[in-house]
Amino acid sequence: MQLTGEVALQVMRILQEAAANIVKHAQARRMVLDAQVREATLVIAIRDDGRGLQLQGERAGSRGLANMRYRAAQIGADLAVGPCSDGPGTEVVLWLPLAAGQATSPRRAASIAASARDEIPSLR
Repeated sequence: MQLTGEVALQVMRILQEAAANIVKHAQARRMVLDAQVREATLVIAIRDDGRGLQLQGERAGSRGLANMRYRAAQIGADLAVGPCSDGPGTEVVLWLPLAAGQATSPRRAASIAASARDEIPSLR
């Protein structure tokens, strides 16, 4: 698997923002990053055991999540940010199709996520 320089840069920036959010806001003790290829899609998940995402009343001037979503859209990826399924904390998942012109629909992304979720390391 090889990503173009632009795609690799956008993926790195998304991961960088996710990690910065954990450090700045989550009050987490642990962070787990997992990357795998599923059905010609690169799936990267970052989970923490922090206080969870505070989407209501986002800070004025805060652009981190919006920037992550914008970057994902620019490279044809899907991004989901929400609560961890197995306890407190937040999970950020990026689905990046590896085949040219392949789009990841929300339904397909959910299917890939369901099959990959059991293999993402737990925070416990």
